[in-house]
Amino acid sequence: MNKTFLTEHKLLHHSLRWLQENKDHFPAITDEVIIAVNEVLQNIYRHAYQLADGMQIDVTITNTEHGLRFDITDYAKPMDLSFLDQEHEPSEEGGMGLRLIKKVAQSFTIQYTGHGHLTQMEFSA
Repeated sequence: MNKTFLTEHKLLHHSLRWLQENKDHFPAITDEVIIAVNEVLQNIYRHAYQLADGMQIDVTITNTEHGLRFDITDYAKPMDLSFLDQEHEPSEEGGMGLRLIKKVAQSFTIQYTGHGHLTQMEFSA
């Protein structure tokens, strides 16, 4: 299942509603999965797109043999992804969301594709 979001201040509201509406199609969508996916979307909006409205984020959900995979594509300029290898402690500057994503996802990667970034997350059923 595919969905395209355009960034705006209500991105979180729209993505939450879409994920809730599709829980019947994807039983592995739990509250933790929803929080993790929304954290990725918000991070793309805040950091990759620097709060610019109207920017495209594509989300694909796939049922897998062991659970669920999310492929999230942005079209931002290349970013330094070294932050992924660091331990993040929650602080006023952030860090809580990335820590949560790494805790609930079985796998979590971000790579630059030449046209933006592909974020992949897998969750067990």
